[in-house]
Amino acid sequence: MLTEAGVDPAELDATNGPITWARLAEIATQVNQLDADGNFSRMGFVPHINQGWHYTYGFAFGGTFFDEASCQVTPDEAGVVAGHQWVYDYVAALDPEKVNNFASPYVVGTTVPEETDPFVTKRLGMVITGDWWFNTMAKFSPDIDYGVTFIPVPNEGDQSATWAGGWSMVIPQGAANPEAAWTFLQYAAGEPGQRTYSTETLHLPVINSLLADASLFDDQHRFFSDQLLPTAKNRPPLPVGAKYWDELTTALQKVYLNEEEPAEALATAKERTQPDLEDFCPIDVA
Repeated sequence: MLTEAGVDPAELDATNGPITWARLAEIATQVNQLDADGNFSRMGFVPHINQGWHYTYGFAFGGTFFDEASCQVTPDEAGVVAGHQWVYDYVAALDPEKVNNFASPYVVGTTVPEETDPFVTKRLGMVITGDWWFNTMAKFSPDIDYGVTFIPVPNEGDQSATWAGGWSMVIPQGAANPEAAWTFLQYAAGEPGQRTYSTETLHLPVINSLLADASLFDDQHRFFSDQLLPTAKNRPPLPVGAKYWDELTTALQKVYLNEEEPAEALATAKERTQPDLEDFCPIDVA
């Protein structure tokens, strides 16, 4: 798609470092195609597909989302607002209705069969996603020639930001066999279990020493593991984390639909989350 649009894919090679968000918009616009009715049949990039979450854009523009000293959620801080402003402006320039007609089945938070994903079906030129997508591509579209590079940056020379999450294992209250469950959790979260988990599922382990084990990763996964320790950020571990996520998601939706200005939508997210956090303050996130 990039070559057909007159873009040299080498520009996006990770060895060249990250491109800027402005350059991403330029490249994406070159890839866009319209059908006879004037709707997008192909797009270069859609901000809110796959892993185009609020945290993605907030972190990319220098946001932190939480101030420990004041015990305040900070969706209204400058970096978070700037990231959402980029999303707002990008969609506005292309026509929000047309963008979302193309994207609506695949926006963040929706679940659709992976084989119908627009990147898999060769209708989307670039997407923000995670290392699990390697398995998706191998399974459903092994013929696509694609590459992996850094999330763009606000200004040339900035360091690219990424973030990491993961799965949690718990012993639920009332479990019939908590002792055996605890034994298993110690294995699963320990080095032997994490080695098996990483090998069988191709996910990154949560034990730092294993990240240095070259036998666990191919070159594609190594690109991700190399970013994990020095640059990857994580969501602030808050007792109102789920509430915060939901409010941020509502704000992001209003932004990519161009229904509210980013500063207004994110201020509402703070107003609706902060009161629930007050009973838990102060919070040590170290």
